[in-house]
Amino acid sequence: MNFVAGDHRFGHLRLKLFLFFSLALLVTGAVMYALAVQQGYFIPKTAVTFEADSGTDLHVGMPVKLSGFPVGSVESMELNNLAHVHVVMLIGNPYMHWIRTDSVAVLQKEGLIGDSIISLQAGNPALPALAAFGSIKFQAGRGLADIAEDVRNQVVPVIHELSTALKDINAPQGDFHRTLAESHALMMELHQTRARTDRLLDHVDRLLQQEGRTTLVDTDKSLQAAQHLMRQEIPQLLNQSTLTLQHLDETNTALQQTVSASQALINNNASVLHKTLEDGDSLILDSSQLVRSASLPWLFRRSSPAPLRAPR
Repeated sequence: MNFVAGDHRFGHLRLKLFLFFSLALLVTGAVMYALAVQQGYFIPKTAVTFEADSGTDLHVGMPVKLSGFPVGSVESMELNNLAHVHVVMLIGNPYMHWIRTDSVAVLQKEGLIGDSIISLQAGNPALPALAAFGSIKFQAGRGLADIAEDVRNQVVPVIHELSTALKDINAPQGDFHRTLAESHALMMELHQTRARTDRLLDHVDRLLQQEGRTTLVDTDKSLQAAQHLMRQEIPQLLNQSTLTLQHLDETNTALQQTVSASQALINNNASVLHKTLEDGDSLILDSSQLVRSASLPWLFRRSSPAPLRAPR
């Protein structure tokens, strides 16, 4: 060991080893203390019990959660006199005020294939808090077997219906085969209808090629005749209409002159006409008196004097 004693790097080796292992122990203890605190080993706990019909998916140390938050774990499990599983849970005292006499412990799985946990349901705040070693109700959760049973109950009727449908399809006198036969007959009728339609279209095409061409020729002739009429006859009619309008204009002018002359003649001879009308009235009055006198019987009486003539 002379090489160790002569090397200054190995001076105080025992002290260095002691300090190293002491520091390692301190670090390990701190880590273990932190893990213990995290697991709640230093939190005061209260025992809560429940009874389950079966211990399936239950084991000591499984976590207990309240609203998804870890609040304790399963401490022990044992069979009671009725062959039921008596389970004791340790719940942290800070969470006991949410555990009431009507709280329920539900066995669940974290995810589809996760670990089993016990989920506590908070009770009615109006009820008293659960005391130490108090018992609550237990409700078994749905496991993979229950989920598989539900899937089976839903899938089996579907498979049965598919089997029945396949049997109906394969039956020679089934609805499916009758439908296929009717569809085939309908397709044959459609082919015949299409053939008749094609023949009808061919006939219409030939008719349009023959009579349609004749109709177009006649229409062209009619248009040419109408164009000739518009070029020759219509200008003549327009000329005649212009001359007629001119004659009408001249006649209108002459009538206006005649009316003016008649108006002037009437204005000039108004006094003469008025006197003539008055004389005519007197003459008509005398004639009326003469007629009345002639109708009287004095002409047949000699003793009767002649009537006097009315003075003018």
